Amino acid sequence: MLRSYVTANHRVWDEKVFELQYALRTYRHQSTQYSAYEILVGSNPPLDGRLRPLQIEEDGTVPLPDRPTVPLNLKSLQDVWTQVEENLARAYENYTRNYNRRRRYVQLRIGQMVYRRCPQKPDVATGISSKLMDRFIGPFFVVSKHGNLGWMLKDENGEPDGPWHAKDIRVPPDPG
Repeated sequence: MLRSYVTANHRVWDEKVFELQYALRTYRHQSTQYSAYEILVGSNPPLDGRLRPLQIEEDGTVPLPDRPTVPLNLKSLQDVWTQVEENLARAYENYTRNYNRRRRYVQLRIGQMVYRRCPQKPDVATGISSKLMDRFIGPFFVVSKHGNLGWMLKDENGEPDGPWHAKDIRVPPDPG
């Protein structure tokens, strides 16, 4: 966002920091449906520029500005916090559902027959095309589990193969 405030002269970027801070603090966030200012204060920020930096007097003191005329209503602030908490919970559910939409929960048994992804890459020199290659090869048999998503396999001859990530393993469909 700072980039949009910078002009051709990059040495004066700090002159717009307060406008940038105001924009960030008053932006209504998608998850909470409130701005950061509304969450902290409980009301909308003043639009007349009272959110400016404090001026330091010549004697080194900082005069305190007049307090905002908006009274701090703790009941309304508590209502804002409750609403923000509900909005965040709803946003979490939505994001979780979208994020995990294509997630496969793989639960394999020791000794189960599976196929694994073919790691062979296409090669123009030998005429091997990835479109025509088998995506999965096998059969392999599950030997053990490594972590949450890793599986050690062995081929038909008993040679170890793996470990393989669950995304690279397919269970053949039931013939019945």
